[in-house]
Amino acid sequence: MVDNLYQLASERDHAVRAVLYSILRNSAEPYEVRLSALQSIFAAQPTVAMMQAMARMTLDDPSVQVRAALKAIILSAAKLKDHRFRDLAKMADSVKEIVTKEKFDIVYSQKQMIDFFSQDQDLGFLAVLSSIGSEDSLAPQYLRYSWWNKVHGWGNKNTIAASMSNVRQFIEYFSEQMNIQKKQEYKTSDFKAKFSAEKIAEMLKIKRDPEQPLEAAFDIEIMNHQRFLVFSEADMQQLPREFARGIERLAQGVDFHYTKMLSPARATVMFPVAMGVPFIYQYKEPTLLHVQGKAKASVTFPGKESKDFATTIDKEIQITFARNIDGSVGFFDTLSNQYSSAGVVSKIQFNIPIKAQIKIEAGKLKFNLEPLNPDMDTTVAHFSVWPYTASQAKDSHVPAALDPTTKVITRSEKVTTVDTKFGLVSTGIQFQAQGYSYSKDFRNFGTMMKGNDFMSNIIFAAYQKDVALSHYNFKFLGKQSVNKRVSITAVYGKYYNQKSSVDALKPTDISDVSPDSAARRELLVQRVAAGVTPARVQLLDLSASFLGAQPADYVLTAAAAQSSVDPKIQYALFAARTHAKLGNTQLNAVGSFMKPEITSMNFPEVLKQEIKTDFNADIKFGTSGKIQVIGFLERTKKYTEILKNLPRSKQCMSEIAEKNYYQPACHQMIKMANSPDFLSASVTYKDVSPSVKNMTYQLYRLARHAGFWYTEENTLRSSVDGKFDVTLDMSYVQNRFELAVASRAGDLRVRSGYLPDVALSAAAIYSPMYTSMVDRVVNYYTGHQYMPYCAVEDNKIKTFSNRSYSYSMGAAWHVVALDDASHAGRRQHDPRQLVLLARRPVPQHQEIYIFYRTEPGKEMEIEVKPAPEDSNKKGIVKITTNLKMISEGELTMYWDEETKMPLLKYYTLADGSMVFSIEQGRARVIYDGQRLVVLRKENRGNSRGVCGYMSGDVRDDYLTPAGIVDAPEHYGASYALREHATPALLELQQQAAKLAYQPARTTPPSSAADAEWSQSMQREHGWQHAYRVRYYGASAECRLQQQVQFYEHHGDTCVTTRQVAACAAQCRGDGYEVQPAEVVCGPRGDKVFRSYVEQIRAGGNPQVSGVTKIQQFRVPKRCLA
Repeated sequence: MVDNLYQLASERDHAVRAVLYSILRNSAEPYEVRLSALQSIFAAQPTVAMMQAMARMTLDDPSVQVRAALKAIILSAAKLKDHRFRDLAKMADSVKEIVTKEKFDIVYSQKQMIDFFSQDQDLGFLAVLSSIGSEDSLAPQYLRYSWWNKVHGWGNKNTIAASMSNVRQFIEYFSEQMNIQKKQEYKTSDFKAKFSAEKIAEMLKIKRDPEQPLEAAFDIEIMNHQRFLVFSEADMQQLPREFARGIERLAQGVDFHYTKMLSPARATVMFPVAMGVPFIYQYKEPTLLHVQGKAKASVTFPGKESKDFATTIDKEIQITFARNIDGSVGFFDTLSNQYSSAGVVSKIQFNIPIKAQIKIEAGKLKFNLEPLNPDMDTTVAHFSVWPYTASQAKDSHVPAALDPTTKVITRSEKVTTVDTKFGLVSTGIQFQAQGYSYSKDFRNFGTMMKGNDFMSNIIFAAYQKDVALSHYNFKFLGKQSVNKRVSITAVYGKYYNQKSSVDALKPTDISDVSPDSAARRELLVQRVAAGVTPARVQLLDLSASFLGAQPADYVLTAAAAQSSVDPKIQYALFAARTHAKLGNTQLNAVGSFMKPEITSMNFPEVLKQEIKTDFNADIKFGTSGKIQVIGFLERTKKYTEILKNLPRSKQCMSEIAEKNYYQPACHQMIKMANSPDFLSASVTYKDVSPSVKNMTYQLYRLARHAGFWYTEENTLRSSVDGKFDVTLDMSYVQNRFELAVASRAGDLRVRSGYLPDVALSAAAIYSPMYTSMVDRVVNYYTGHQYMPYCAVEDNKIKTFSNRSYSYSMGAAWHVVALDDASHAGRRQHDPRQLVLLARRPVPQHQEIYIFYRTEPGKEMEIEVKPAPEDSNKKGIVKITTNLKMISEGELTMYWDEETKMPLLKYYTLADGSMVFSIEQGRARVIYDGQRLVVLRKENRGNSRGVCGYMSGDVRDDYLTPAGIVDAPEHYGASYALREHATPALLELQQQAAKLAYQPARTTPPSSAADAEWSQSMQREHGWQHAYRVRYYGASAECRLQQQVQFYEHHGDTCVTTRQVAACAAQCRGDGYEVQPAEVVCGPRGDKVFRSYVEQIRAGGNPQVSGVTKIQQFRVPKRCLA
């Protein structure tokens, strides 16, 4: 309902704007409703008072989602350059200094307004991106992208939108419903856990979340055509049956034919000119989409016989898309019955006739592609611009393009001409790019891509600024192609607990170069696993085969091996070409990366350690070609001293003084201390082909030009041929880097280059917390919500949602995290459970208990107690489980035979800390005997315990089973079990239950900004039809004077029946308010009313009589000089 007010708001309706602003200000409303009103407020042009109030809301609004969206939309509106939003941009720019400096990441709600204009303002683009964040998923529950462009008119809006009531439950419910072959009863288990999720929920009286109806909506509005789809829970229940019917039809084979004709824009204007002949303007954009073909498929769903999904799809399809832009202007000669015109026709066409076979198996994807007409030449893409002049008979049915009298407008010479054939030598398939243009737009392709986003680039490239004859074709030449079919295969796999008998990591040649070779994959797995014990190997195998008279195969296989207990990371790369004409060649590369020892939870100890890692790579290609890379990364002494003096470092040291080692300040400092800031590498090469040398030189040129203003080049200081050196010095504090490259082309230095903030997360060598660079980078962009952590320390707890509060555990067990899928309001039975308890029976000694279940029959119970002081481990582990243990020692691993993955692995770090990883990082626990850190990345919003809800909103971390509590000691005590509880703890629990209150939504009291806005609204509503007052008499002082007023309106003169307060001409009024007054009106030419006006202008106060009516006047409260 709130969204639908957008149309009225865009008309600048003041009443609608007032309603929307009231909704936004009312924190009693759900944040989804408030954010729906926000976008419409900006469309309605908010007042200065509103803008100031919204800027202050970024500082103190209780909802983090509202604060994030307000900050984003105000800052983006301040950057708008469109003259239509000039006032809005000025208002936003004036308040941006008030906006909070708090950083909000992409997981929170966003409102972005983006515009872009070409240099001459003839092409323009405006986009609005709106998202409403979700508390149970990183994906937004509402996403809307709208865009306008100047070419089609600012009134023509295109929109793509999607919304879901609950993202996580929607996806899970959809997966369950679609998995129609997996309908089977879960097994039962006789595993007896000390603390199961059901038992904990019963003891603490944790209530089941109420089920919410699942709903979803999708809105697409493009080219003046709208499609709106709504899904309810009842609709989703129908999906399995509809899906099953669709699969049955596909198994028998189906033919399909779809044709859609669109007309996004169409206009005709006709009127006579002074000479008497009709002037005619015509414009249209006919668009055609045609899809035709047939398909057949077989699908195997996971079930009792097969645990993997598999499908095979055979399809023949022809897709045709054509869009014409046809515009003309001219005159119709009524005497000769001729229509003379000048116009332009622009065409964009795509034609894709293809036969495809797609096979999907576990870890494998295969495409077989060939054209429908392999022996024919086919135009795949066409673009043309055709300006012309024509003179045709009135009733002619021949298009101007086919009329022999039509003349094409050309210029003296072409700007660009291309006629290139490629692909035949390397693949056996011939393609041709052919065309020409007289337009200056095609002089440099880079000038066509000046937009600041993907959509504006597409629009600007499709429309010429300099309209001139152009014609381009991209063709498949089937008559000249010797190969007609291509087969592409991608295989991905993970291998655990690998132990290799290969002696050393060397780039030796591989004899098996066939595509999709299992033997070669096994060989690379063994190669990278050599020296890494036990190794976890990830492998990717890509191959492309071009089949025909001259077959050609291209293969790329890459593998990487690492271990949680081995500092070495090794990787190998194999690339090969098998070609009937070009011959056979291959490239083999190996490399290693040595991680330093990591101290997991102690910042001072990290500063004492040397952070240095060595890396190397050996590449062999051809008969004798070699490239060797040797280098290192390290944390310099200078950077170490900078870290010691940072304000956050001092904050961390003060927290450590209170025996808390892993609060937010220390976490950030540990990450910074584990990030090397200096890189040095030396590259030597031998017998490198000229093409490779040219490629490296082009990269050198690219680096030189990319940082033109920051580069220094000395071509006289060139190094010897066959070697170049690279050094990189990074400053994470100042966000700057310095790069030096010494090569045979000269000495290149880049000074004070920009280093993005994410570089710190990418470079951090901190594996216990985050196992890969991808985890660290994604966590950075999501504000540590992709894999949030909770730290339970001596006297302080930091929750998943970044709340830190003081609390000390005692001998009683406390629920750190409880995740029971059956308590998440799900509709399908989900047996997954996680229980994590902790207690501190004596100071500085913490015990933990973990229970985890994936499904009945797959349970584990872990008990960890502090180890004796003389032990090199920080904990003694006891595990009770019905899973199979496949490794023991430095790395202990328990295996799931069904999924072929480890469900539990734990190991000890160099400092004695223990790391427990459950179900591939679903939960990760780091324990050092005194404290523990928990990381999770699934089931957002469903966690309970002293670590909070994991929703991303700090307000949720005050909720207990009894309600909201404000005191930290009450919050911690609410999640304590009665076993081993002290009388003091039991008393805290009773106080918490007594003081807890239920959440209630209330409207906040009016602020000064609200009062100012109310006055502003009253003035605006009154001033829409209020007249100004003025004192016409002589007065040297600036004070209020009483005088009869008059105004003229639509040929009438109206005079007030009483005197009204006003200011003299040399003064200015202040504190205006709207007041009513009776007026008498008469014709402007009437002698009586003319005399009234003359008396008023002379300073008099005439007495008028007649029929009166009420009119509003703007009356000042005071006069100022």
